[in-house]
Amino acid sequence: MGKLPSSFIEEVLSRTDIVEVIGERLRLTKSGKEYRALCPFHQEDTPSFYVSPEKQVYHCFGCGASGNVITFLMEYEKLTFTEAVRELARRAGLDIPEESGERFSVLYEINQFACDFYHRYLLSDQGKRAREYLKERGVEDRIIEEFKLGYAPPEGTTFLKKAKERFRLQDVERAGLAIRRERGYVDRFRRRIMFPIFSTSGKVIAFGGRILGEGEPKYLNSPDTPIYRKGSNFYSLYHSKNALREKRTCILVEGYFDYLSLYQGGIKNVLASLGTAFTDSQASILSRNVEKVYLFYDADQAGRRASLRGIELLVSSGLEIKIGIMENEKDPDELMRKEGKEGIERVMEQAVDFVDFVVEELRRKYDLSRMKHKELAIREVKELLSRIKHPVRRKLYQEAFAGRLAVVSSVFDEKEKPHKKPLTVPSFSPQDLEIELISLLLQFPHFLSSLDFLSPDDLELPIAREVMRRMHAGDIPSFVSVMEELEPSQRKTYTRAAFSNHEHENEDEIRDYTVKLGAKLKRLSLERQLLRIRREIEEKERRGEPVDLLLRQQQEILSERKKIANLGR
Repeated sequence: MGKLPSSFIEEVLSRTDIVEVIGERLRLTKSGKEYRALCPFHQEDTPSFYVSPEKQVYHCFGCGASGNVITFLMEYEKLTFTEAVRELARRAGLDIPEESGERFSVLYEINQFACDFYHRYLLSDQGKRAREYLKERGVEDRIIEEFKLGYAPPEGTTFLKKAKERFRLQDVERAGLAIRRERGYVDRFRRRIMFPIFSTSGKVIAFGGRILGEGEPKYLNSPDTPIYRKGSNFYSLYHSKNALREKRTCILVEGYFDYLSLYQGGIKNVLASLGTAFTDSQASILSRNVEKVYLFYDADQAGRRASLRGIELLVSSGLEIKIGIMENEKDPDELMRKEGKEGIERVMEQAVDFVDFVVEELRRKYDLSRMKHKELAIREVKELLSRIKHPVRRKLYQEAFAGRLAVVSSVFDEKEKPHKKPLTVPSFSPQDLEIELISLLLQFPHFLSSLDFLSPDDLELPIAREVMRRMHAGDIPSFVSVMEELEPSQRKTYTRAAFSNHEHENEDEIRDYTVKLGAKLKRLSLERQLLRIRREIEEKERRGEPVDLLLRQQQEILSERKKIANLGR
């Protein structure tokens, strides 16, 4: 059985929810942000097996079993790695590569070939009108080049005539670029401005096309293919992912031109939802990259409905949600062209909380002076609140909704959770503590600012030092990518730390614990330095050499240890 392409494995993981897969095999119950069950890998009476939908990993506090959805299937079903990936691919509706991988990789090749073809055609004499249109829309040449915008010829088979010189027409159809008619194949895209859609690794996987001139449909997208699912992608996450992770904020727009306009104007933490109804999969992608989302959907009724749908899904992902209200412009592109970056920033500053937006929409929908209508509105709010996993945040939003609707907050009340004991740093080995620290920092990157006393050089493990250095440089690796670099024994500690807060959902408590952990590692680092210096002092004294410099260094470390003695305790 041949090796599966890494891009295929990445695509499988992006379209798989570990909670659904494990939930089909175990009885999972909600526990804070996570789910828990009796561990399938050892005998137990009390559930100690936890699954994290946010991080897409599992960990058992009883036997230490841990990993991602692939390793779970390998252990539970006794499958090989390749068999597990193929099983998940079938479940996600993905065509599985043949052993040679050729049938799968050819789809990427065809899409790249099409991208190059459409781009060259746009820049040719035949693409003059299309270039003029892009100029009218304010799209600069540098953006045309960076995003490889193109133009599909108006004739029915111009692209196919070129494509069939290199590829089978059946494969071109599978790639979503040809349609089979009674008299043969024809180009799917004709007389359209072409927007390549990239995977997170930068491969062209699909296209969106905007008609040039009059015609229907105005926008035409690639169909779902073995390498592309509309509801599992954004335009263009590949170009924006670094800005999103750096700012931890996303401006979510509807259209291609909305996206390009903001990106061109220097606002790069933006994504477009590919003109489809917002999905759980897209919400999951956002929650792994940002903490706050601004919905900048069109100002018409359809845009408001799209915003409501987005709120319902985003609120369950634990994201802070703001609604950008554009009063005099129909969409973000128009606003950007009128007022530039300052206009977008103004709308962001004036953005309303999702609570105010939802209440306004309820007032449009119901006559809240009537008892029955108010009851219906309260039911809708209660359903929305039930999606908020964080108890403190849910309580705050509950109070906010109660105030806006002029009701007592108890109408939304849910049973309070019992008080939890404060988190304490366990007596693990220094290496385990370092693994736990980077696990927590990758879950809460903003905690790094609270650890200004700890440097990467204070850590012993190379992987821990490397992660901390990258985070100081603003490059935050993904949780799963770091897990893949760890030894099996280290992975258990790493994933256990991912669930260490499963009973402590108050972020301040977790931050305090992280500071305690960092302080303990700093004290261990200082102890190691003192031990080294004392040995050097003893050695020099035996040889009759001066030790003044070493004594000063020792005193500096002792002073630093005294300063940090009570930090985090």
